[in-house]
Amino acid sequence: MTKADRNIGIVLIMIAVIMLYQALTLEHPHFNRDPGPVLMPVIYSISLIICSLGLLFWPRIAENKKESKTQQSKEQYRKNTTKMVGLFLFLVFYVWSFKTLGFILSTIIFLGGSILFLAKKRERKFIIISILTSILCTGFIYYIFKIQLKIQLPVGVFF
Repeated sequence: MTKADRNIGIVLIMIAVIMLYQALTLEHPHFNRDPGPVLMPVIYSISLIICSLGLLFWPRIAENKKESKTQQSKEQYRKNTTKMVGLFLFLVFYVWSFKTLGFILSTIIFLGGSILFLAKKRERKFIIISILTSILCTGFIYYIFKIQLKIQLPVGVFF
């Protein structure tokens, strides 16, 4: 782990503390036995604090164990950066495609495409499994949000 990880951890802790403060000072109607709209931001900010502490202290644990660190090569760094930028652009396309394709088709295309884009090997069996995984995940998300929670999902031209 690097010094950048520690800096990112510190910045994320500051963001999480601000989020937690804002969530706890939020004025909202109090309901009997219902935490109201404060619950999820508090959970998110506490989770972010825990993960940030991991970024802060994990490098020191690894250094104390004197594990051999393997620096990634410039070529590997370039490949990873290209994948990260490509995935970000794919995410922008995913959000943009909600209006035309709707939630179901956009999510299936995004999940399947992301799995294939990040895969090291693209064999026929892997392609079929990734398509099935994206369909099953999309169906599960649709069931939870649309059927159980009755939340409106984006509807496109087709679905």
